[in-house]
Parts: sequence; C-alpha cells; structure tokens
Amino acid sequence: MRYAEAETALLAAVEGLQGVPSSDALRLRARVLAWQGLINWEAGRTELASQLLDQSLALLEDPRLADEDIRAEKAFALYCRGYALHDVDREAAKGLCEASVALYEALGDRHGLARASKILAEAVTQLGDYREGRRLVEGSLIHARALGDQRTVADCLQWLSFVTFLQGQAEEAARFAGESAGTYRSIGAQAELAYSLTMLAGSFFLQGQLAEARSQALAAVQAYEELGLRHAYSAMPKLWLGYAAWGSGDYKQARQEIDSALAIALETGWKRGVGQCRLVLGYIALAEGVPEGALRLFEEGAITFQAIKQIDDYAWALASMAYAECELGRLIQAREHLFEALRLGAKLGAMIPVAFALPGIALLWASSGQAERAVELYALATTIPLVRSARWFKDAAGRHIAAAAAAAALTPDAVAAAQARGCARDLKATVAELLAELGGEGTATRTS
Repeated sequence: MRYAEAETALLAAVEGLQGVPSSDALRLRARVLAWQGLINWEAGRTELASQLLDQSLALLEDPRLADEDIRAEKAFALYCRGYALHDVDREAAKGLCEASVALYEALGDRHGLARASKILAEAVTQLGDYREGRRLVEGSLIHARALGDQRTVADCLQWLSFVTFLQGQAEEAARFAGESAGTYRSIGAQAELAYSLTMLAGSFFLQGQLAEARSQALAAVQAYEELGLRHAYSAMPKLWLGYAAWGSGDYKQARQEIDSALAIALETGWKRGVGQCRLVLGYIALAEGVPEGALRLFEEGAITFQAIKQIDDYAWALASMAYAECELGRLIQAREHLFEALRLGAKLGAMIPVAFALPGIALLWASSGQAERAVELYALATTIPLVRSARWFKDAAGRHIAAAAAAAALTPDAVAAAQARGCARDLKATVAELLAELGGEGTATRTS
C-alpha cells in the first residue's frame, strides 16, 4: 500500500470512530494516531510524525482508560515512538522499545515481540553493543520465521547485514542484505528493498568493489525517487555514491554526491548522515591540500557523533583527524587521536575505525622518522580491502610513506622486506601491540 492510500484509510478510520463508546474510541484513536505517526515518519515527515506519536502516548494516559487493559495499544505506541527515534535519540529509543518488548512478552504477542525486539536491537547496536544487538535481532528472526512473518524476517536480515557490516564481515553483510532484498522484492516492499540495496552498496564498498557499490547505490536512489520518498534512508545511497567516487579518487564527483546527501540529511534531521558527509568532505579537503579545513570538518563530525552516542563513527572521526594533524605537524595530537580511535574500534569490534587508524599510525611514524616501521604497517593496512582499493589512502598516507622511505635511503630490498613482514602480520595481534605502545607513549606524554 502506498503512503497516500494508507493515510486515506486511516483518516476514514478516524471518521468511523464517531459514535463508538468513549473508552473504546480512545483506544482505537490511540492506535490510529500511532499508525499515522509511523506512516508519516516513513514518508519523511518527521516533525508531524513525532507530534502524532506523542499524541498517541498521551491519549493512553487519559483517566477514562484507567480501568481498561490498554497494554496492547501502549506496546504498539511505544514501539512506533521508539522506531521513529532510533536514528535520532538512541537512549530514548532503547527505553521505549524495552518497555514495548516487556508488554508484548506479558501479552504473549509474538508478532509484536519480534518487531519491537528488532528495533531494540537497532538502538542497542548503534549505542555500541554489537554483540547484544546481534543476539536480539537473531532472536527476533527466530520468532518471525516461526510465525511466517516474511516482512519481519526481511527486516531482521537487513539489520544483521548492518551489524556484520560494522564488524567488517563484508561477505556476510552482503549475504544478509541479498536475502533481505529478495524477500522484500517478493512481498512488494519497495522502500525496504531500496534500503537493502543500500546495504549491499555498503558491503561491496567494504570489500573494495567500488563499481558494484556504485551500481547498487544507484539502484537504491532510483527506487526511492520512484516512490517519491525523501527521508534519512533516501540520503544513504547518495552517501554511498559519494564514498564510491571518493574511493575511486574522483573527488569532484564525490563532492557533488555528498553535497546532495548532506542536503537531505540536514533537511530530515539525520544527524549521523550529516556527520558522515562532513568526514567525506574533510577527506576531499585534505586531498586538495587544505588540512586546516579538513581538520575543522573532521572535528564537526566528531562532535556530531559524540552528541548522538555513535561511538564507532566517533572513533572513525578521531582517526580521520590524525591525518590532518600529521599534515599540520601536530604529531602529539595525532598520536592521541589514533590511540583513542584504535582503542574504541578494537573494543567495539568495529572495522572501519581500525581500517582508518592503521594507515594513520603508519603516516605518524613516517612523519616522525620511523620510515621502515611505517612501510611495514602500511603494508599490513593494505591487506584490508577498503584500504587497498581506495585511492585516498595512497594520496593521504601512501605517498608520504614512500617519500619518507626514500628520504631515509631505504633500499628497494629493504622496502620489499618491510612490506613482506607487514603483509605476514596478524591484524588482531598487531592492534593489541599498537595499543600497548601508543597507550604507553600517551601516558608518558600526559605525565611529563
């Protein structure tokens, strides 16, 4: 059902409440308001959606319902409010969804429980607890499959794609996204299909397959445009188009794509998207030789991510700041930011902060006279598909490391040996070693 058709049906339902006994009318009115809020949120009318959802919850506090069993209505209203907040205020969304889950469990409503648990999983994941988020969504998936609820099955597969993407498990992320896309296609859920195509774009990007990432992102953009949707989710594929162009070294095209994504993110209040757009614009500024401007954009991104408690992206922004700081000769600040980015990335099990931190540390070493170590670590970093495929890492770090090796008069054999050692290193063990080293240096710096 199209959004306009759904709204028409709900308005007719409101009119049909005339003459219904007051308590029953209030309960039905609350449920209709929740549905209206959810539909308006999906259509990108976020301010109106928030008003309707708040009205639904307020209506359920009416004294005339004091002796009524309104658990089902309240569980649904809490779920809808949490759904609308899970990309805006994760803590609030978590609390709302926890309350909804508790009510659905008490009611024995497995359909409602599966839906609410999935949104709770989203909030928990984006607050940084990937393990608990995955546990919750896998539980929701089991319930949905047992019930034959294909829509919720697809929703859960879609979120598993996102969780595995964050963990750097790109092939698994692509598999989950592909499964969800197939299910959405079979049930005619076009908006949700577009989001799954967006996740496919992200998983291909993480694997370094930039042409495939662009293809899936373009398909998602087209799907959203055909539906006439302009909300946070419709900005995401535009963001991936920007990433794909950035990774290919086409910084002019990347800026155009990111400016388009940023306009939608600002319009719809998608703060995470605003922050990510700032990061890409910072990468472009750095590539264009404007490190001060790049650092300012990275700092703006970091502030945004910290405010919404998007810890993985905050770590990503810290790693990004270090590249500009190295360029500006602020090596102490660069080291501190790289240590914190690596620490948070390792703690969360998030791949992207680690992928950006490792070349940054190599750049730091190249900037401080440790050319051979820089060559070795950069070689390890390039075993990560994203680092190997994205042109920007060569521009921002690789060329500086090569210049440092030349300045240090490293022979071709010495460079090749360092690269071989780097490629043979264990990634996880190396991260642990770097944390011990950088943490010790940071402590010495702060106490001296």
